[in-house]
Amino acid sequence: GVSAETTAREMATNAPEVVEARAKAQTKVTEAVEAVKQRFENNKPLGVTEATSMRGQFYTQSAAFQASMRAYTTIQEGGKNPTAAGDIAIVYGYMQLLDPGSHVLAGEQATAENAAGIPERIRNAYNRALLGTRLGEAGAPTRQDFIARSNALMRGQLDLHDQLAKVTRDIAKNRKGDPNEVAPDLVGPDLRKAIKSAPEPKTPEAAAPPSKPTIEAGRAELKRLMGLGMSQAGGLEAMKKAGWK
Repeated sequence: GVSAETTAREMATNAPEVVEARAKAQTKVTEAVEAVKQRFENNKPLGVTEATSMRGQFYTQSAAFQASMRAYTTIQEGGKNPTAAGDIAIVYGYMQLLDPGSHVLAGEQATAENAAGIPERIRNAYNRALLGTRLGEAGAPTRQDFIARSNALMRGQLDLHDQLAKVTRDIAKNRKGDPNEVAPDLVGPDLRKAIKSAPEPKTPEAAAPPSKPTIEAGRAELKRLMGLGMSQAGGLEAMKKAGWK
């Protein structure tokens, strides 16, 4: 059978904004690869000046990817913080991941003008989070939704970046230059491992009710589950399964 984690990963990978962002990134990397080949692919030994130019072009072409890495780190840090501030960090990072050129400043309302590349429902979730609505409330996507989608998106971004780096290094190598000089590792082993092996966030489980459950205890448990990223409906369903009446 298909595991819940596999299903969650497939849903995140096929989310409309993830598919669209991946297609845009693919187009940019395809153009970048062609630009490197046209400018630097020949049989002459690679001189110092040209190697420097090649390195500069690689950094310029990787600017959006580097912005994506920063956004991904923001999301991961937000995921460790089960507070309203953590919610804001997650959605803000996700918007930056979808559109590295986004002009929304941290703490600023997202509008059609400053976040034109961000789907309206994501902008709305961010704006509501700024006003105190927790993720999972009032129809907003849950923490798990955002983290799973950011994992799926970042895996794709890393694969595309690696394609550009490989082409750049291969050209340098064929021209007797230093591949790692023209296309340094911008990711590092730790972040690469984190992106490649990022587990899909597991759905939290409700605690068993006390022997004499009160309305206050029920509200506290629901609040705890929503703090972990569950929707209100999802939290109530989890509590029902755990034996809450």
